[in-house]
Amino acid sequence: MEKWVLDQISSFDIKKVEKSVKEAELKTSGEIVPMIVKSSSTVGHVPIVIFLIALLFYFMIDLAQFGYFESSTLNFLIWAILCLPVSRLLAELSLVQRLLVNQMDQRDQVELRAEVEFYEANLKNTEGSTGILLFVSLMERKAVVLADEAIAKQLPSETWNEVVLLLVDGARKKSLSQGFCMAIDRCGNILAEHFPIDPNDNNELPNTFIIKE
Repeated sequence: MEKWVLDQISSFDIKKVEKSVKEAELKTSGEIVPMIVKSSSTVGHVPIVIFLIALLFYFMIDLAQFGYFESSTLNFLIWAILCLPVSRLLAELSLVQRLLVNQMDQRDQVELRAEVEFYEANLKNTEGSTGILLFVSLMERKAVVLADEAIAKQLPSETWNEVVLLLVDGARKKSLSQGFCMAIDRCGNILAEHFPIDPNDNNELPNTFIIKE
């Protein structure tokens, strides 16, 4: 398992989340799929922005000291060469990425990634159209709950606001397992009211906690 995953959640806690899915699905015909991804946003511009900020900082210091641009071309080149690897390293930090990616872009890209993963996880292929994805994108600390057609017809998107808040709170506090377990339990209770378990119900999707880059 990759380091970024273990920094967020342990193997033991992953099993706890998967157990929560199994228990929740004992009450409902809904198919609950929990998922985390490292990031959904495009961040290729981040190291460039950091590098340009570093160059601007250099000029501002020069201006503050002398009242005009005094530094030699050699000093400037040395500064630029030193800033290149530092910019790349800083650009890998989630905090820096969050600061340098527009919030609206973050929201839109997380929602788009959730829609793609909904289909990738075969949630659209359940017999009763009762699949539901609990999706968290870690870098952005944003969550999306996507329900298939049968659920969406009966329950408006606002139904899942509390579930989303539980997921986001878990991501922000670095307590993913607790956030997911509480969200899955709440999701199961909501679904049980409208989509109770059928005696002949089959577990169509594995109770796996999906983890992707």
